Amino acid sequence: MQLRYYSIVWLSIIFFAPSLAFGLALGESMQLESRLARQRALHWLWEQVQMAESDQASLQALAHLGVALANEGHSVYDSELKALKAHLSKQAEQVGCLADLLQLLRFELRNGGEKMTVLLQIYTEKAFAQGLQQESLTDQQFCLEIHYLLMPEQVLLNEHELIELQKRLFDAQGEFPAAALLQLLLEYKDAKADARLLQLQIACAEKKYRSAAELYWGARALSACERKFPGQTVAWRSHFVAALLAGQQGDGALLLTGQKKTRAENMLETALLLQVLQLADMAK
Repeated sequence: MQLRYYSIVWLSIIFFAPSLAFGLALGESMQLESRLARQRALHWLWEQVQMAESDQASLQALAHLGVALANEGHSVYDSELKALKAHLSKQAEQVGCLADLLQLLRFELRNGGEKMTVLLQIYTEKAFAQGLQQESLTDQQFCLEIHYLLMPEQVLLNEHELIELQKRLFDAQGEFPAAALLQLLLEYKDAKADARLLQLQIACAEKKYRSAAELYWGARALSACERKFPGQTVAWRSHFVAALLAGQQGDGALLLTGQKKTRAENMLETALLLQVLQLADMAK
C-alpha cells in the first residue's frame, strides 16, 4: 500500500499540483529570453535529426527531444513529434543499454504508451535490473520515477530492489541532493520549516552543476518542492535560466559548460537543458 501511495503522491507533486505563486515566476524579460532560447534549441535539435549524421544521435537524445516537444503543449510540433515517435518505435527492440531503455520508457509514458509492454519485456529479458547500481545516479533516479508512474500491473522493480534504490539515492545526497529532496517530498504532508528540507533545497539551488542530467533533476526537485509547499522554498529559476542563456551557442545548442563535444553528446545535453528551461517557465 505504501508503494502505491508513493505513486499517487509522485503524480500529485510533479504533475497535478497548483500553479506557482507569482513571486516565484521568471521576470517578464527573462521569460521572453528563455522562450526564445527554447525555440532556438528545438530548431537546432530538429535540424540535427534531419541531417545525414542523425544516426549519430543516441536514443536517449531522441527520447528526451520527444519529451521536450510534448512539453511544449501545443500543435506546432505535432508533425515532428509524430515522426520522432515512429522512428523511436522502430528502434525500440534494438535497445542495448539500460540508459536508452529508461528514456524510451519515459517517452512512452509521456506519449501514449503503445510500446510500453515491449519495452518492459526487454527490461526483463535483458535483466537490466541486475546492473542498475552501476548506472549513473541520475539514470537511477529516472528508473525510480518510471517505476512510480507505471500502472499497478506493470512492475519495473520488486520491493527489495525498490527499497535498495531509494536508500542508495538518499545516501548519495551530498553528491545528488535532488533525489533526497524528492524522497522527502513523498514522505512529508507539511513542511513545518523542516531543516532538512531547507538544506536540501539550498543544496540543489546552489550546487555547481557539471552535468545536464543533474541540473535537470535539481530543477525537477525544486519545482516540485515549491509546488507542494508554496512560500517555503528557495529561489532558483532566474539563476538556472541565466546560466543556460549564457551557455547557449550561436547555432542554438544549449551547453552547460559552453564546451562542444560530439554531435550526439551535444544533442543529449541540449535536449536535457531544454527541459530545464521548460520547468523554469512553468509558472503562467
